[in-house]
Amino acid sequence: MATLRQTITNALLMTAVVSMATPVTAQDCATPGQWLTPGNQHAEAQPPMGWDRLARQRVVLLGEQHDQAAHHRWQLSTITALHSRQADMAIGLEMLPRKVQPALDQWVAGELDESQLLDRTQWYRYWGRDAERYLPILRFARDHRLPLIALNVTPEQRRELSDPASHQWTLDQRHGVPVPLAASARYRQRLMESFEQHSSEQLSSHISEAFIRAQLVWDSSMAAALANASHQHSLVVAILGLGHVQYADGVPHQLTRYGISDVTGLMPMAAADACLAPTGVADALFIAEPDAPSADTPRLGINVERTPQPLGPDRLVITAISPDSPAQYAGLEEGDQVVAIAGHEVRDTAQVRALMARSLPGSLIPVEVLRAGERRQQLVTLPSPSP
Repeated sequence: MATLRQTITNALLMTAVVSMATPVTAQDCATPGQWLTPGNQHAEAQPPMGWDRLARQRVVLLGEQHDQAAHHRWQLSTITALHSRQADMAIGLEMLPRKVQPALDQWVAGELDESQLLDRTQWYRYWGRDAERYLPILRFARDHRLPLIALNVTPEQRRELSDPASHQWTLDQRHGVPVPLAASARYRQRLMESFEQHSSEQLSSHISEAFIRAQLVWDSSMAAALANASHQHSLVVAILGLGHVQYADGVPHQLTRYGISDVTGLMPMAAADACLAPTGVADALFIAEPDAPSADTPRLGINVERTPQPLGPDRLVITAISPDSPAQYAGLEEGDQVVAIAGHEVRDTAQVRALMARSLPGSLIPVEVLRAGERRQQLVTLPSPSP
């Protein structure tokens, strides 16, 4: 079942990619930095509806492919433009569950540094993607005292609420998430296409329905939090995956139960795709070319597991070391507790992956470990790129 849950999670995070794989048959009609209305190949220098109208919306949804740095840069520039026209703004985050809201409030109030923020929100446990991509937006919110709103529920709560029996529970029992509105046939088809791409086992009706229910819980949770925030602020801007924005089938659909129709969905897209994008996929498209492929991420050559400690926080314990690996040559050993990599404290395997993705092949990085109660630093030389 753990494998199935991971498959579902991966597919949920990638629902937008399926419908964006449009074959290119026409010359690009726009250049990076321009805007388009889907179905109209006339490029403009600003959103087609204009910044002033955008700033008067109750909710603006900014989609993203999570691994694209260009998308996060566009989100920050869009937030900046909207804030210049509407100061009473809040920013909603798909990445975090509501239980960590106090930490976001403390961050905005200037009571936490970045390390404390990531630790208290359990960023790498709940999101698992490199925080460096999102920190510029979080810093902007802190600098301008803009509330940050955790929109999601925990994975455990999402699994609970995906059980059909939960439909009989009270709103409190459902962690404040109402029973989702039914998905459209178009949305169901897109979800199933995404799931089939990520599933290594034969799809059954039971599995497919569980996946759809999980996605609807995700949408309903974020819509409920956005609706609540919209009663407290003139404008709420949400940072979330493209799949929750496309065709207004995800979060916008769930917002209709609250009578919120002033919702605009914006998406970044490569010119080749945007120029052929179907009408209605979003209210406007920003032309953002994909990031250039990066070199292979260097590897330490260790397996680590998060292990509870009798006293103090959990630690990452090395459970295996690959032969002839940088870790072996540096003197790392099985049973070492990894404390920090390149000066950054680590407590989650996703954090290790993020730090390694930022590391340069051929560079020397310090790895601090705890061995037999003694803290020591091992210098690891990362392999150079293959010719």
